[in-house]
Parts: sequence; structure tokens; C-alpha cells
Amino acid sequence: MTIQVQRAQVRSVLRKLAIIDRNAVCGGGAPRNWREDKLARDFDFFLHISAEADVPKLLAHVLGTDVAPVQGDASYEGEYIKGVWQYVANNMEYQFIILKELSTPMTIAEHFTCNASQIIFNGYQYIKTPAYTKCHEDKVLTFDFRMHGYKEDYLIKMMDYYPTYTVDMDSLHFPANMRPENEPNTIRTNDIFDSTLPPRPSPAVSHAWVSF
Repeated sequence: MTIQVQRAQVRSVLRKLAIIDRNAVCGGGAPRNWREDKLARDFDFFLHISAEADVPKLLAHVLGTDVAPVQGDASYEGEYIKGVWQYVANNMEYQFIILKELSTPMTIAEHFTCNASQIIFNGYQYIKTPAYTKCHEDKVLTFDFRMHGYKEDYLIKMMDYYPTYTVDMDSLHFPANMRPENEPNTIRTNDIFDSTLPPRPSPAVSHAWVSF
């Protein structure tokens, strides 16, 4: 398996998903890994499906294979996410994160928790946020858990993934209802639990995804 083969596999899926949502993209770890000359471990697709649609039936129709719901991870719960479905082929997981509202490729990229993951692939090109570019120029990781919820294992995973990078502690924003006394294993700084932190701006289209 090569990166070129993986990209071709993803491109094939995106062409099928375009029947449902022409703005469907592959995000998360796959494009991040590819840009670092590493193979992806799974594929995560983001797309919008109307509220009245039978999601698994529609996905099965365009993909040509049955899909199963992904359950048990609170990261997949939120007012903007309808659900997550997946199938496995050639030992690779294909996951489909269904958004309740229309979005754009850039807004999907902008709202991954870690700046190192703010890159997506639309089947033709990579789309990177300014934060992604700055992350790798400065070798500094930033995190914003206010939309997705805090996951310590994810924070540790990303720090291990980039051992030569530093973490901007001032960027570790948490949901306002989370406090150190309730989360004894969280990283403590003077202001990461400040409930007065301004919320992210709300553009015309909504966006809130999972952490990668």
C-alpha cells in the first residue's frame, strides 16, 4: 500500500459521495499523515445529509456496500452531528461523519481540535488553514476543546505524535462547565479553565466535529 493508492481510494469514495454532497471531504488523520509522508490508518469523510433522509440506506446505495453505525464515543455526539457510520474494506475503516447542516471544506478544516490536523482533502487538492501552516512553521501545537469536549488521551496522542513540537498552554481552552476539581488528571495552567474566554465566532454555516 502506498500514499498514492490510498489517495486514489479516497478519491473514488468522494466521487460517489458527491452525489449526496458535492462538498464532501476526507479529513482527520489521513490527509495529515499523507502530507508527512505517512500512510493513513483509516479514512474519515465529512458530509451533509438532509434530516429526512435514511442515512444508512442512502450511503449504502451510493457506496455500493452496507454501513454500520458507530456508537459509544461521546466525540460523535453534538447538535451539529447527525451520526457516524462506517464499513471496513481491506483492513481499513471508512467512517462517514454526517453533519446536520451544510458546511464548506474550509470550515470543516478550521474546527478540528488541534491545529496540526486542520487539513482536508477534497479529492483534488489539500485545503489547509492558516493555523495548520503556522503550526508546522513554528512547531507549536494548539488545542481548543470547547466544541468537542476534553479528551486527555487525544492530547497525549498528539504530543507523542509531534515530540519535537511544544504546546501553547494558553490555547488549551475547555468547556466552561469543566473544572480541575472535576477532572483531576487535566493539565493545569492559570487560565485554561477561565469561563470568560470568548466563544468561537459563528459563521453562516455551522460546524462542530470530532477530534483527530
